[in-house]
Amino acid sequence: MWLPAQAGIRSLIGPTCAGLLVLHGCGGGSGGVAPVQYSVGGLVRGLAGGLTLQLNGAANLALSHDGAFEFPTPVTARSAYSVTVAAQPSREECLVSHGSGMATSNVAGIMVECTPDLGAGRFAYASDDVAGTIAAYRASASTGALEAIAAPLASGGSGTCALKVDPSGRVLYAANAATASISGFTIDADTGALTPVPGSPYALGSQPVQPVSLAFDATGQYLYVGMSSSLGGLGNAVAAFRINASNGALSEVPGSPFSADYGTNPWLRGIAVAGNHLYFTNASADSQGGTGIIVMTIDSLTGALARTSMASTGILPHTLSVEPSGRYAFVTGNNDPYHSLTTYTINPLDGALKPLASAPAVIFNLNGQASIDPKGHFMLAPIYSWLAGSNGVPRGVAVLPIDLATGTVDTTPANTPQFVDSVPSWAVANPLGSFVYVGPPMFALAFNDYSGMTGPAVQVSPDPACAIAFD
Repeated sequence: MWLPAQAGIRSLIGPTCAGLLVLHGCGGGSGGVAPVQYSVGGLVRGLAGGLTLQLNGAANLALSHDGAFEFPTPVTARSAYSVTVAAQPSREECLVSHGSGMATSNVAGIMVECTPDLGAGRFAYASDDVAGTIAAYRASASTGALEAIAAPLASGGSGTCALKVDPSGRVLYAANAATASISGFTIDADTGALTPVPGSPYALGSQPVQPVSLAFDATGQYLYVGMSSSLGGLGNAVAAFRINASNGALSEVPGSPFSADYGTNPWLRGIAVAGNHLYFTNASADSQGGTGIIVMTIDSLTGALARTSMASTGILPHTLSVEPSGRYAFVTGNNDPYHSLTTYTINPLDGALKPLASAPAVIFNLNGQASIDPKGHFMLAPIYSWLAGSNGVPRGVAVLPIDLATGTVDTTPANTPQFVDSVPSWAVANPLGSFVYVGPPMFALAFNDYSGMTGPAVQVSPDPACAIAFD
């Protein structure tokens, strides 16, 4: 006869055979009795990306964002289970609680809490694109204040408006647009002081190109440089460099630079990486339909790029951001004064982009580069006015909530944008998600990365910073 399934057992219970309840039939094989199995899972909170959990020292599970998780391999009923961290995310620490015991039913109560490395964000680096310098600061964890570490260091070029610290937190790279070069600096872990890496600065060729954006691959082995030029040809390209793990020096990947042209007179504005795919904006000021986001696959062995697809934007794409889990890409379009915002889902297999909605949302008077906070909860949008069609106040940063379940961005801000006495061109959260910095000049606002609330803006430096990065 057939008996009803017991709660918590993953497989259907089959007929009785010789007085035993069995799974998947009777007889044959090794006695014909299949053991009851239970799932093992729980909840992860505070994760910004890149965590690997392990079950019983064997089965790995890679996680990239907050939420429920379950190992694909179940455990046998009344057997021991133990969940541990196999690989910590970059610059975070995750701790497992209620992670071991005996499986007497489906296990769903394991908790994984992730918090930022308290050492992250101790130092800030800001570039002066006119003077050709980079200033190093010690950042206060309690007030957000910036204290100069030393006199500003020559950047190795000029027009420096893109800064990135590598995922290991050991090297700062700078894109010098006016002198077509990349500079690299090792970071002293104790003092935050900068020292040029061997061979820095690195020239980007003889053609008058402008490096305007920087991105690292998921492993931190490669640096990608988005280059723009009004001349077309290889002037609009993505240069690829292998990073020397010991000293941060750069060597160009064979085949680099990789052409970013599409249509005529293209204009590359920004690049971003999700998984093993690189994305860059292509703004073509012509009638060839060349405005969109180009998708390129990253060869994990060589760092080389190969174009795979394109997502049309219809209007000039202005900025490009990918949230930490790599599931959504956000593109702002430059149809001033009402900038558009389009959200795309990212196909994890081929990297293809698909718009969430048929029409873009609107962000009034966006000015410059929007960014995503470290947990992916909010978009930080610098604005020159929250009054539609007005060039008046308030100027500051709009905090726009992101629904991580759907990717939808609520363009109604989480709070009234805080006034800053400038027209900001960038807004960036520190790695701890405790302060948002806006500039130039530089202001700090206390930030709650769960509610999106910000405190009043306090000027922390008069420096005309074109970009900022944290270590």
